[in-house]
Amino acid sequence: MRWARSLVIPLLTAAASAGLLVAYVATGRTPSDRVQGLIPTGLGLALVLWMMMDARARHRTPCYDFGFLVAVFFPVSLVWYVLWTRGWKGLLTLVGLIGLWFVPWLTAMAAWILRYGFP
Repeated sequence: MRWARSLVIPLLTAAASAGLLVAYVATGRTPSDRVQGLIPTGLGLALVLWMMMDARARHRTPCYDFGFLVAVFFPVSLVWYVLWTRGWKGLLTLVGLIGLWFVPWLTAMAAWILRYGFP
């Protein structure tokens, strides 16, 4: 269950981002460039924090600057970390984390379809 505690931050970030985009759809406004840049940055930061928390919970931090290195090489480091800690079974975790990345936009599209209908 220790892995479930480390997923709280990415799940809350994805839920908050989804709520923000749904609010934009509900009001009929387009998100500004700042908001459109904030959502992927926040989700990326949440996944970096997840890797750091998960590595500490598993007692598998390879170096002192692990968080910095994971953040600098973020997309590649996510794939590496999941495969390094879980082996080939980690591909399922990786698919789940990538799916979590798309949750805000899929939720906003569903809200748009519910509000305006299919084109």
